[in-house]
Amino acid sequence: MKEHGLPLYLPSELNMGLVDLQHKKRLGRSYAGLLAINEGLYQLGCISEKDYEYYKKRYSDPLVKAKPLTKAEIGSQKKLKKLEKLFSQVIEQWPTLSEKAKLSHIANAEKYEASVPNAKFVLALANGNSEHNAVCEKVSMKPKEVETK
Repeated sequence: MKEHGLPLYLPSELNMGLVDLQHKKRLGRSYAGLLAINEGLYQLGCISEKDYEYYKKRYSDPLVKAKPLTKAEIGSQKKLKKLEKLFSQVIEQWPTLSEKAKLSHIANAEKYEASVPNAKFVLALANGNSEHNAVCEKVSMKPKEVETK
């Protein structure tokens, strides 16, 4: 359990009150519970007005309905997942790749360095033997000897 965790088993009346608070304020379950605790502790004089106002503001943020993805966004996500898998395979096969294949993968990795995490690892491999073991650890691979030409 986390240091400040507090599992609560609510009687049905309090649980229904919490559900009602969630509905009225459009809050998630945790925020509704924390808002109720904040209100109660303030009313009992256990927390300062400054803390009360801070937590009241923090836990009053309503849930935001997620927007559905467009076809273009879905396609973009699929492409990035494929590239992530490709770069993983490139990392695994790096020592056995030809120079031409390495250059091609390096160019591709440079294009996607900001959006695909494994692209950075491919670029690290391309920059030298000393970074190979660190890259392998990041992607849970067993380090291999890297041939440099």
